Amino acid sequence: MVVAEAPVWLLEKINKWMRAFFWAGKEEVQGGQCLVAWKAICKPKVFGSLGVKDLRLQGLALRVRWFWLRRTDRTRPWHGLPGLKDPEAEEVFQSLAHFQVGDGLSTYFWKDRWIGGFTAADLAPEVVARVPTRRKNERLVGEALQEDGWIDDMTGEMTEELWRECLTLWEAVESVQREAESPDHISWKGVESGRYTAKHTYGMLCQGSVRWSMCGPLWGSFSPMKCKMFAWLALRYRLWISDKRARHGLQEHPNACYTCLQEEDNVDHILTLCPYARQVWCRVLHSASLQMADPGYTGNLQRWWTEARKRVRRIDRKRFDSMVICTTWTLWKQRNARAFGDTRRQKNVEQMLQEIREEFQLWERAKGGRSFHVARE
Repeated sequence: MVVAEAPVWLLEKINKWMRAFFWAGKEEVQGGQCLVAWKAICKPKVFGSLGVKDLRLQGLALRVRWFWLRRTDRTRPWHGLPGLKDPEAEEVFQSLAHFQVGDGLSTYFWKDRWIGGFTAADLAPEVVARVPTRRKNERLVGEALQEDGWIDDMTGEMTEELWRECLTLWEAVESVQREAESPDHISWKGVESGRYTAKHTYGMLCQGSVRWSMCGPLWGSFSPMKCKMFAWLALRYRLWISDKRARHGLQEHPNACYTCLQEEDNVDHILTLCPYARQVWCRVLHSASLQMADPGYTGNLQRWWTEARKRVRRIDRKRFDSMVICTTWTLWKQRNARAFGDTRRQKNVEQMLQEIREEFQLWERAKGGRSFHVARE
């Protein structure tokens, strides 16, 4: 059997796609564009992302574990052996570890943050610059505090500025309360048990982004994963509908709504503002015994969802969130049925309500839930 060779242009295009896929973390890939915006999705879900692990940060969080074990577990067979230098992981360890000094035989005077959360370099940088590197790596607090032996670690000629920093460091060291008869204790910040965990460390490395208020309502519901993904795309305005295709140059102008043929086909209109969608929302809320305005009142699904769930009992909020996702998912399928001319799936408001009820009841059975009813507070 003879297999025809692929044309050159096809091989070049496949090669370009493969490069873009494996190097999607960069903004540009040799003239091509990324398939995935990794910076947008490689964050915890609380920041509005998908929770995909950032391998660089995850690897950094795991490397920090070596510094934790080296300082807290002396039973390891490799304890005491020289380790590989890893300034980045060591800096993370120093920033997340809390040092409670006792006898000072496990805490380093010049390196650790034991002086009220500061290192000696933070308080007296010129003094630390005069200390040899080997002495910095070996001098323990217990040894350094004996007759102020840390002063002898400095080399070179003493200046007025240097003496001033020495005095500042001496006052800070004297203010540290320590129990000389107890061993040093190292705990991990932000963890109830006080012990290192890779999960918590990774979460701390991802801090700095704005928290997303819809994380709990969306990912805490008992909706199927495909429906959660749809809701996430809708709330982030990432659905590939006509207005987004027009923005990306895939069509000249956005289309009108396929249901009412009046307004532009966008996320807010399809799920909240369309007259057809508002009728469906009113019937769904009425069937659930919820006397509240439909999402079309605000014109924004996230804002309405956040306000509406506050009017529901706390015990029923997970079911309410699932009901919202089920309704938006069904409206989206109905929009697609009309967009692609599938007349067999096009339904009126009553048929839509029945479909939503049946779909939601299946979700409840899968999770062992109750009937289709949500009570207000």
